[in-house]
Amino acid sequence: MPLALSTFTTGDTITVDGSTGIKTRLTTIEQWLNYGIVTADLPNASRHIKPFQIYKPNFYGAPAPRCEAISSDTHYRWNPDSDVDRSIHHMDIHAGHLSNDHGWVVVKGMGARVKVPYATGTADVMCNFYTYETGGELDGTQAANLETARCAEFALFVNGARRVGTLRPIFSGTDHANVAMYSRKNHSAVFSMALTRGIYDISLRVRVIYNGGGDWKHIWVRGRSLVAEAHWL
Repeated sequence: MPLALSTFTTGDTITVDGSTGIKTRLTTIEQWLNYGIVTADLPNASRHIKPFQIYKPNFYGAPAPRCEAISSDTHYRWNPDSDVDRSIHHMDIHAGHLSNDHGWVVVKGMGARVKVPYATGTADVMCNFYTYETGGELDGTQAANLETARCAEFALFVNGARRVGTLRPIFSGTDHANVAMYSRKNHSAVFSMALTRGIYDISLRVRVIYNGGGDWKHIWVRGRSLVAEAHWL
């Protein structure tokens, strides 16, 4: 919107207090923004948004929580940090060796399908999750065992393709009570991408790495969230 902003400073030295103080000027700006704007501050009426151009957004709940607005859609997923809402992945269903890129499965409650109706746009994707391993047999009294045995990897995917820069590993826990929580992680990952008209399946995925023994067993993912925001105007 075109504005003819009011003058809030005369060029004098700004002080902390008094009529030229920064506190006074901040209050003046706040009052102008809240209720002091007049017609003269909006000179180009032909470029103003008309009421008929404003549409209310639509909000949807389960199974795909999202907000559908005019120029963007926001998809959001949130799972609390509780045993009931946990996502568990076992070593028995493993991905094989790190030399391949197979075996990825979607973390429960961390997927969204974004539909883009316009030819061009952008998307920002953010996620956060708390994860750890239990049941492993590494000796927790040996420092060499801490943060060395990579037992699983997480990454963000779009239409089945892993996004570069979003890989997040976790390491095996130990059998020693004093350091059992040492390898627990609160991970986050973000990326942006260009969009064209179509459908985009966005998800956080995990793959458990085969260890050939019993050094790790169960991968837990607890408190977690994902936001996928798409813009096209």
